[in-house]
Amino acid sequence: MKELVTQFISKEETKKEVKSTENILKWAEQFKVEAMPKEAIDELMELIEVAEDKNKIALCDLLRLVLL
Repeated sequence: MKELVTQFISKEETKKEVKSTENILKWAEQFKVEAMPKEAIDELMELIEVAEDKNKIALCDLLRLVLL
C-alpha cells in the first residue's frame, strides 16, 4: 500500500489537481498510520477526490486505517 500511495502522490499530474501534497509526502516517509497529522489527513481527503481505480481504493483504505 505504501508504494502505491507514494507513487500516486508523487505524480506531477496529481500535484496539479490538489492544493498541496507536502504534508502527506512528509508523513509517507515513515508511514505511521497512528501518527498522521491533521494537515496530511486533509490532503488525503483531497487526493481521494481526484483519484481513480486502484489508487482511489488504496487511499480510501488508508483513510479507513487512519480513522480506526
